[in-house]
Formats: sequence, structure tokens, C-alpha cells
Amino acid sequence: MTASLFKEYNHFEEKKSINSQEDSSGSSLEAKKNKETLTDPDQIAFRKQIIEIVQLDYVGKFSKEGVARAKKKDEWFLIDKSANEISPCRFQYLGLFSEEGLALAKINDKYSFIDKNGQEIIDKDKKERFNWAESFKEGLALVKINDKYSFIDKNGNKIKGEFEEAKSFSEGLALVKIDGKYSFIDKTGKEIIKESERFDEATNFHQGLAGVKKGRRCYFINKNGSPILPPSLNTIQIPLMYKQNLTLSQLNFNALQVFEGNLAKGEIGANWVLIDLKKMEILVNEMRDYRFFNDIQDIGEGKLKVKIADKWHLFDIATKQIISGGYDLIDDFQEGRARVKTNGEWAFIDKNGKLIPPEFTSKMKWFDEVYPFSEGVAQVKKGIKTFYIDKQGRTVF
Repeated sequence: MTASLFKEYNHFEEKKSINSQEDSSGSSLEAKKNKETLTDPDQIAFRKQIIEIVQLDYVGKFSKEGVARAKKKDEWFLIDKSANEISPCRFQYLGLFSEEGLALAKINDKYSFIDKNGQEIIDKDKKERFNWAESFKEGLALVKINDKYSFIDKNGNKIKGEFEEAKSFSEGLALVKIDGKYSFIDKTGKEIIKESERFDEATNFHQGLAGVKKGRRCYFINKNGSPILPPSLNTIQIPLMYKQNLTLSQLNFNALQVFEGNLAKGEIGANWVLIDLKKMEILVNEMRDYRFFNDIQDIGEGKLKVKIADKWHLFDIATKQIISGGYDLIDDFQEGRARVKTNGEWAFIDKNGKLIPPEFTSKMKWFDEVYPFSEGVAQVKKGIKTFYIDKQGRTVF
């Protein structure tokens, strides 16, 4: 594996030489290998050639520094464009590189971070790896040592505070649990509210608001910790079980969570509604009745999944409409594609709700197993065959 791929190129000519293979523009992949960046089709073709030559299971997308993740059997490592292995060891897991230039890695059931030179970042104070960790977000990574959570910067330095629970930073603030109550901290570890004002439940900030609960009262707060109470909803019809002239605050929400696009969800009894935060109104259907859902979850890229009876549907935040659905499961969007499952079989949908591969229909057998898209491809299984597809559903390697 450490031998240069250039040597492989020299002996590969009689088979299917990369040096002699040309793309549609007439330039060789060997020449493109020496460029700083490759187009997506060239990346896929180049990655496929490395997989075939060096007999790897997977090669990821090359960064502008010429580094990619690679996998053989159950081991992950870093390679350069000549297929030289550049990481100091192999990993049980190796994540994507964040904006900070660091990737989450798992070694001997412990977690750390590595840079694109393969250098490891661990707890700078304790000089040890973490029991658990998440990828960097907004310049800090959430980590766990023993039974406490904390945050580190890209050099392994901890910010102030250790917590019973914590969520990654969102809009400059992180949700944390201290002495059984929830609060928010800034990137220095300072709480934005007083100890006496901590909450029984809370969700992350989105669009400057967070849903919180104190006692039986649910409401929104801004980044100063000040309550934001919704106005009255006097003109909208409420189903019989709520047939009163109520305000949002009087509807006795059990929970609130803010999404993008000026939307939030609120739990009433065993059901959920969507709230338009601009108008501070609950979304209604054409009959001016409240639209109730069994569940609502954010799946990213401007989409929600909403559950009606026992089926999931794709909800577009921009148009505030259901655009497709009827699935047993809809996963989060990754790179513009989300996994969907029906009757034990899997496919993908794009952000318009169209099936990928496009030839899949309700009468055609789908995949037996699929993994989320990463670096432009997704691993799928059909029968005994495991392979990778691109975002159009075409087999690539």
C-alpha cells in the first residue's frame, strides 16, 4: 500500500492503463492527478482506478491538499494521490474533515481527531483520547471523558465547564445540562442565564430562538435568555378537542423546537403542529383547520419529515407543503439525498421527493440495504452484490 501508485501506472498499460485512458475532453487522468482539484466526474473515475489498482474497498474524495480517506476491510486510513498511506496508524472509523481541517477518528475504542497530515489531536491537559466525541462544529468539538461532557478547540484545549449532557454549538450557543437543569453557554463556557433561571427541558437555538420548558410552561427565548411569547390566534378554527379561542401560550404545549424558515413545532397532547414564527400562527390546511401530525423531525437541507398515522412524508419548509411520502422511514438528507424505506426495501429521494435511482417504481425491487451519501457516492446492497452509486443512481464502483 505504501508503494507509489506511479509504479502501478507503469505496469498497468497492458491491462487498462490510467496513463492512456482519456476523459471526454481528451486529457489523461494521470495529468488530472497532478492538478490541485478535479471535477466530480474525474474524481469518481480517479477514485475508481485507485480502488481497482491497489485493491481497496473505498476511496473518498480528494481534498485540495491531495488527501483522501481510504478503507480496506474494516480499517480506515489516509492516502495521497499516489496512493501512499500517510496516516501513522489505521482506524476503526475515520470521519469527514471539518472546516477546521480535522476528522473524527476511532482508535482502540477511543476517539480523537487527526489533521490532513495524519497528526493526532487529543485532550491537551490529560494527554488522552476521548470516550466519545462529535465532529467539530462552529470551531469547537463536543467530547466526553468518563461521564462528563466538555468542548475542545482545534488544538485540544478545553473551554470552561464540564457537563452532565451537552449538544454541539448552534448559532454560537450550546445547550448543556448542569445539576439536573438545562442552560446555554457561549464559546467561552459562560452561561447566558442565571443559575436560578435554568430550564427543565430545552432545545438548541435556531434563527435566534430556542424552545424551552419550565414547570408546565413552554415558550421561546432569545439569545439573551428573555422569553418570547406568541400572540393570539383568534381567527383560526381549532378541532373539537381544542374548540376554544386560545393563544399559542394557552394551548399548553408540552414541547417546542425551532426549525429554519421561520418554522417551529409544538407538541399538544400526543400530537404535533407546525408554527409560523413570522405570523406566530399554527399552520392550517385549505379548510382552515389545524394540521396535526404524529411526529415532526428536521432532516436538513430545508426539509422536514412529518408522520401521519404510520407513514412518513417529506415536507418542504419553503412552500410549507408535503411534496411526497408514504414511506415507512425517511432518513436525514446527506449531500442532497435521503434514504427511504418501504416494505423492508431501500432507495433514495432527492430534495424534490423524486426516487433515486429514477427507474425504481413501486412494482420494482429496491435495494436490500443502503448507506447515506458521502463524498458523492453511496454504498448499496442488492442480493449478494455490494457496490457504490452516484447521485443519479448509476453504479460507479
